[in-house]
Amino acid sequence: MLFTLISVTVTAQKKPTLTDADTIIMTARQQIETGLQEGGDIFEFAAKHQLQGMFDVDLTINEKGEVVSVFFQKKPEIEIKKLTYFREFLNAYKFNFKTPKGRKYKFNYQFNF
Repeated sequence: MLFTLISVTVTAQKKPTLTDADTIIMTARQQIETGLQEGGDIFEFAAKHQLQGMFDVDLTINEKGEVVSVFFQKKPEIEIKKLTYFREFLNAYKFNFKTPKGRKYKFNYQFNF
C-alpha cells in the first residue's frame, strides 16, 4: 500500500508532454494569462517592480517548458533596471508542461501592465 501511494505521488508530479505546436503555444499563453490575473506570479512581479505599459515580447521555450530566450519587439520607455528585472524574470519562467525532446517553440505575447 505504501508503494502504491509513493508511485501515485511521483506520477502526479510529472509535467504532461504536449506534442502539437498550436496546443503548446495555446497552453503557454493560457498559463501567462493566469499569471497575469490578480494574485498570479506575473501580476505580483509587475506590481512589486511597478511595471507599466505594453511589452511586446517574443518568447522561446524548450523541451522542459523553460524559457530559453526573451526578445522585446516593443517596450515602453522605462528604467533599464526595471526592464532587466523583467527580462530576468521571464528567462527564469517555467511552464507546467514539456514538449518533444530537442524542440523549441517561439511565440509572441503582449504584456499589458
